[in-house]
Amino acid sequence: MANYIKIYQLTNFNNESKLLGPNNLFLKHMENFFQTEILVKQGEVFLLDDCPCKEKIEIFIEQIDNLLNNNVEINESDFLSLLKNMDFNHANDIVDLYLDKKIIYTTPNGKTVFPRTLNQKLYLKSLENYDIVFALGPAGTGKTYLAVLFALSLLKKRQVKKLILVRPIVEAGEKLGFLPGDFKDKVD
Repeated sequence: MANYIKIYQLTNFNNESKLLGPNNLFLKHMENFFQTEILVKQGEVFLLDDCPCKEKIEIFIEQIDNLLNNNVEINESDFLSLLKNMDFNHANDIVDLYLDKKIIYTTPNGKTVFPRTLNQKLYLKSLENYDIVFALGPAGTGKTYLAVLFALSLLKKRQVKKLILVRPIVEAGEKLGFLPGDFKDKVD
């Protein structure tokens, strides 16, 4: 029979269902991510005695508990984002993103946009402090999206008079449009 040890006690028993997620979805995500079985019973979290990542799971659950105690609503995308971006050496910094949300922009349908990772937070801080910022990273990490929304927020606050949107002239596998001539002519 497997030996389980208690690693964490939730500070508020009512947070157990929120930690587990709808139909235990969050628990399944945690088990898949950490590759171990996690038991939650009456506000207590148990792991197998020989689990190699006890400390990381304890840190993660402690941070989720902290968010839930501060009435932060966590949906599946937030939970997965927290799970994937948790820096176990700087766990409090990730949680601060949700506790101290710096809202960049509110869309017309009421959705708020705020940094969801530490790198996005650093990127926005750079946009605030410097006139020119170069951002490198994989597609889909929010570089252009955050930059455009940051620029729109400055426009709405009347800190800038106008926005000039430009398209890069670097070919990325597609043609450079309708302009006549070769690449040099189009650049000129």
